[in-house]
Amino acid sequence: MNKAHAKQLAEKHLDRYMKSDGNTIKGLLNEADWFFEVFNGVEYQLRVNALKQSDDKIAVIVAVDDQKYRSAVIPLCVSDFRTEGDSLWTEGTRKSVEEKRDRYSYAKLGGEDVSYVTPGCAFRSLEYLETALSAMNDRVVYVVGYTNKTKREIRDAEDKLPVQIVINKSVRKGFRCLLPFRMARVFLLKITGEECLVRLFHQLDKFLLIRYGILNEKSEKSFLDAVNNSTFEFFGEEKAISDYMKKDDMYVSYKINTSGRREDAPFIEYVSLGKNAPEELVGFHLK
Repeated sequence: MNKAHAKQLAEKHLDRYMKSDGNTIKGLLNEADWFFEVFNGVEYQLRVNALKQSDDKIAVIVAVDDQKYRSAVIPLCVSDFRTEGDSLWTEGTRKSVEEKRDRYSYAKLGGEDVSYVTPGCAFRSLEYLETALSAMNDRVVYVVGYTNKTKREIRDAEDKLPVQIVINKSVRKGFRCLLPFRMARVFLLKITGEECLVRLFHQLDKFLLIRYGILNEKSEKSFLDAVNNSTFEFFGEEKAISDYMKKDDMYVSYKINTSGRREDAPFIEYVSLGKNAPEELVGFHLK
């Protein structure tokens, strides 16, 4: 972990909490705030909590880590004290109310534009792709991801929708077969009818992470060869298969994670395009 960057983040947010109202500080005594922020291309995890030091003194502590093992165990911490009844205790520093919208830009991670979006926003993007793809004859579409749906439920998608199953298997393997709870299944499907992008999402939606990859049909064989010759790491299938998709310089990728952290925009979208992506698909998520 870059400790200088982590310290900058920690001190920025400590300053914010040192200027907040008393109810916010008291709330930290009962439950820590937990959030993520990207700094210089790295996503950091931050936890803010408070400890009572005396009758009127409360310590505010900000811990930062980069979600890797060592820093997660021993995060970088900064702290300061608030005194109950201080000059900011009643109202704090007033903040403007954020305007409600469908998309909140978050960061650029791994070459992808990441945003928090509403379900309606995500479905509009998929509907735009359905319409655009219906007029294109040289594209193939594959979807890869994880769901808590059963093997039978994933197989049902092939019966109900124009899709073909390539992969449908549990991520449980090795010693994980002994774990006493159900684990996600990884899937890779080929879409043979572009009109079903939204319906496929609903068919598979149960703690869903899904990536739609649109490729030049000339790249399909090399893509499948790479998939079929791969040995995947635990929960590494989606990342590896998305990398194979991106070897096509005309690819378009749209990923949705339904486990977002914003109540008003609970999906996370990831958008990336090859350098020669079709002009009619550029900016599809902003239409």
